[in-house]
Amino acid sequence: MRDVLSEFIAAFCLGRNDATTLSGLLRSLNKAPSTDSFAEEVDRISDRNSSQGWLARFGSYRDCFTHSAPLDLVSGFAFAIQDMLILKNSSIPQIYYPLPEDPDGLMRKRTAGVPFDPANRVNATPPQKRTRALEPDALEYLHGRLCQLTDLAARLTLRSPIAPVEIVFGKEDIIGEVRISLGD
Repeated sequence: MRDVLSEFIAAFCLGRNDATTLSGLLRSLNKAPSTDSFAEEVDRISDRNSSQGWLARFGSYRDCFTHSAPLDLVSGFAFAIQDMLILKNSSIPQIYYPLPEDPDGLMRKRTAGVPFDPANRVNATPPQKRTRALEPDALEYLHGRLCQLTDLAARLTLRSPIAPVEIVFGKEDIIGEVRISLGD
């Protein structure tokens, strides 16, 4: 979705045909900057050194887990943690899957070699206490990025050369019988 939105911005907001990915769009903007609001937004959200660079961080996680190894192999753990959600007058148990804080650091460690021997857990370093303050829940993190990408896509519809059309299914669109299963 990141690359599709980048290609859309290049073609329909900036009138460029030289970018089909986020990295391609960033290269294009480095060669020929633009004052278009979406070009400025892409620069801001793709800045690895900025607290607003959510797309850069998301890309780092993507690169780490796509090109290096799954989360459990990169970070050395694969488990959910039960903690407590504090409510106004009580608390309830909840679980979370910690997302490591530094995906770029994980990639650097991974390229230097496997950080532990999965077959020899006895010599592994003792697990550290995980905290949501440093390592947010992976599903909550992904949900947040999905919301940000969806918001960007919704705002881009205003620049589309073709107006968005709601998809409506009628009887003529359904082939065959519709049955409801009650979990037999």
